[in-house]
Formats: sequence, C-alpha cells, structure tokens
Amino acid sequence: MINPIKLIDLVGMLILATQGFGIGNVVADLANLERDLSRLAERPENQYRNLFDLQGLTRIVLALQFYSRIAPQPLENGRLDSGLQTRALKYSRDAAPIVLRQILRILNSTENESFEQDVRPPSKLRVQVQALLDRGPTELARWDYFFGLLDCATRICSIIDPGLYPAGFDARLRSIIARTGEARLRWKAVSSSS
Repeated sequence: MINPIKLIDLVGMLILATQGFGIGNVVADLANLERDLSRLAERPENQYRNLFDLQGLTRIVLALQFYSRIAPQPLENGRLDSGLQTRALKYSRDAAPIVLRQILRILNSTENESFEQDVRPPSKLRVQVQALLDRGPTELARWDYFFGLLDCATRICSIIDPGLYPAGFDARLRSIIARTGEARLRWKAVSSSS
C-alpha cells in the first residue's frame, strides 16, 4: 500500500523542483511511485485504494500542467522566469504516462480483460435504498472503479500529446468502445482515445 506521506512528499518535491530548488531525485521518486502503484494493483482487494491514489496523482499532474500555464511571473528585475513554466510542464509530462501505464496495466489484467462487457451502473433505486438503510453513501461498485479509472485517463489524455500514451493504450480504449453496452463508459473511452 502506498504511504500517503510518501505521496505528499513527492508532491512537495515536485513543487519545489518547479520552483527551481535543486532536487535531483524527483525522477527516481516518480519511478518508485510507479513501482509502488504496480504492486498495489496486483492485489484485487486494493482496487479502490489504487483508484484513489491514481485520482490523487491525476490531480497533481493537472495542477502542474495548469501551473505551467500561469507560472511565468516577474522576477525582482522585471524579467519573466520561464524556467518555472518549463519545469512544471516537464514534471507534469513525466508523471502523466505513469498514470496511463498504471491504468492500462489494470485494464489489461486477466481479471479485468473483458470488464466492459459485464459491468453496469447500479440502479438508482438500489443506491437510494442502500443509502437510506445504511445511513450513508453506498459502497463503491465495480462500475465506479472502472468509470473512475477511465475518468483519470480522460483527464490525463486531455493535457498530453497522444505520442506520450503508453503502447497499446489506444487499442485498449478502442476495444472498450467496441465491446461495451454502456454509453457512459463508451463516452469516457472515446474522450480518452486519440
């Protein structure tokens, strides 16, 4: 399981690196994060924890991308520091393929290879009755898990070039589009493909 403190530390390091502080092990930390995510995905009982970690990393990637667009700010001498923008963009582009590779790894695993044919959203009545009886939000269903993964992919794909997609990513999305009977799932896959 990924230690949330490690994830927060990585976020802090990415922010410091974009600010120009000499932090040379950011790339190594990204590689370690990918390794940790892979280990987490190997155990099905961790699927929601894995989804939450991927959602958090997706937010970081999007924030760095956004920061790269607004980063150039005047220095004391009035010049713009485009280095901030460049570093934020670099770290965003370094982290984005990690998220997509992890999503592809999950979608291609043997227990999930044909999820798009059998996963369905829970009925609204069931969700409402369960919320009423349990006095809180319903448990996450298999539908929520895969929809969340595809949502992360859609968000990442909206900010990076298709050339940065992992090998086989587009083909897997096309198979989801062709084989699913659920319009919302198909739309998420269409939104992610190039």
